[in-house]
Amino acid sequence: MDSEGPVGLGSPSSELPSPGDLPLYSMCIQTAPAPSALSSWAIPCPANEQRAASARDACEASAGKPQEEKEPADRVTINVAGLHFETHRSTLARFPGTLLGDPARRDRYYSARREEVFLDRHPDTFPSVLYFYQSGGVLKRPLHVPFDIFVKELEFYDLGDEAMSSFHEEEGYLPLKVIELPTRRAQRILWQLMEHPDSSVLAQIVSIVSLLFVFISIVVFCVGTLPGFQTDGFAQSYATNGAAAGNASGVNSTGGNGTSGNGTAVANALTFAGGPLFTTETVCVAWFCLEIVLRYVSCPSKLAFFRVPMNVVDIVVVVPYFITLGIDVANMDSVNGQHTVSLAVFRVFRLLRVLRILKLSRYFKGLRILAKTLTSSIREILVLFIFLLIGVVLFASAVYFAESDQPNTAFRSIPESFWWAVVTMTTVGYGDMTPVTAGGKVVGSLCAVSGVLMMALPVPVIVNKFTLYYELDRKQQLLLRRPANGGGADARLSQRVTMALDQVCECGGRRGSARAA
Repeated sequence: MDSEGPVGLGSPSSELPSPGDLPLYSMCIQTAPAPSALSSWAIPCPANEQRAASARDACEASAGKPQEEKEPADRVTINVAGLHFETHRSTLARFPGTLLGDPARRDRYYSARREEVFLDRHPDTFPSVLYFYQSGGVLKRPLHVPFDIFVKELEFYDLGDEAMSSFHEEEGYLPLKVIELPTRRAQRILWQLMEHPDSSVLAQIVSIVSLLFVFISIVVFCVGTLPGFQTDGFAQSYATNGAAAGNASGVNSTGGNGTSGNGTAVANALTFAGGPLFTTETVCVAWFCLEIVLRYVSCPSKLAFFRVPMNVVDIVVVVPYFITLGIDVANMDSVNGQHTVSLAVFRVFRLLRVLRILKLSRYFKGLRILAKTLTSSIREILVLFIFLLIGVVLFASAVYFAESDQPNTAFRSIPESFWWAVVTMTTVGYGDMTPVTAGGKVVGSLCAVSGVLMMALPVPVIVNKFTLYYELDRKQQLLLRRPANGGGADARLSQRVTMALDQVCECGGRRGSARAA
């Protein structure tokens, strides 16, 4: 048979595939159409040989190197300290003002060799950052990531002020509010000097001097009540039935009928004004008045100045000095002992001077935290007073009926027994009123035990709130220490001048932004 003729089904032929070609054909058959019974026999024609050669080349190429799947152009790989994350560029582009959302800023960390964005940052924080882009702005801190580390990472990724504010609220404290600064440079420096002790060394010195004046004024107020330092001519004149006395030096008015001449009144006034305590108090009040004037002059908003509680306290603590001084002078010059103001009113004004101790809260943050704790615990304190009122009425009534039959008993009525019930329930126990009967002692025992329980129940709640506010204030200080995005002293100050719990001054107007460069 001619070698070029058709090959029969059962006849051998030299055109059969060689043993070396069988594995190649077995690989290609996986991608070729379903073979027939004749597919293992080749028909000797150039076209078939060319197709077989092409198939062999394709199979050899695929056997040597697997075909790589093309990565979509929108996908981006982010390597955070060895942990790989994949997302879409369109997802990051939802927030173009952030580090990863801005292509130009993101390309600074792009590795062309690895085809990924490499960030040598805290790896446990990035899932929250990535979820921020995926969710459209939801930012959650993982419980195992410390607060300060998480804040630093957020600053690096530059998620924006709105995201930071929502994160602050989520953490449980007030959002940051940047206080506006005065526009004029001299006014701004004076405002920083008086309101923010941490702004400069000179501001710290002014704060220390103010604190010393507060302590000195409180000491003068207390020492002035000692018998050897009492120079209250007005009170002494009441004690001597209208004689306008001077001070402890013994300068008294003449005339036994209670009248005083103008010369004696002037002498008394001069002697009173020349006392060491009066002079010291005058110097302290002068400093307080100077502080008020400087704060008012430097404050950007004059109306908002009077809405700040601490500024109102500063004004209230100096007003009694001028009122009592005017009363002293007016009564020293009074005729026939006719005083213009009663002694009770006079003592009320003198008592208002003790409010100067409230100025300490301006310089001690712990006092402000305590005040915030008490104001937020009004409901618990109200419940405590209600429990106390119920117990006082019950036990006062019970001890009265138990002790009323005893001669010379101290429990003569239920209202008089209220004092004993309050002292017993608060575990003070002065001992001025004590039950003597068996029934009265049983009532007293129950009153003491119930008082301990009533007082102990709301105390942990108040303590927990104080701990919470203290921890929030500590976290706030960590935020305030971070550098501002802008440069300059004003930008750095704007980060420090923020409200955490209760800021000292809140008199920011609409002029002179602290964020100005």
